[in-house]
Amino acid sequence: MKIIKEGFFKALTVFFCCVIIALVIGFIFDAVQLAATIGFGLGLVWMGVAYFNQKDS
Repeated sequence: MKIIKEGFFKALTVFFCCVIIALVIGFIFDAVQLAATIGFGLGLVWMGVAYFNQKDS
């Protein structure tokens, strides 16, 4: 029995990409706090999508 699915690290990569992109946009537009919050929320959503949408082998 596996506790962590194989796609977990791919989903985690999606999360960190969303957060990093949002922080870069926040630095550009001088709204880091707003961008970090949006990036964290979108990262969690897309991490869930990537994790639960994967095929079980």
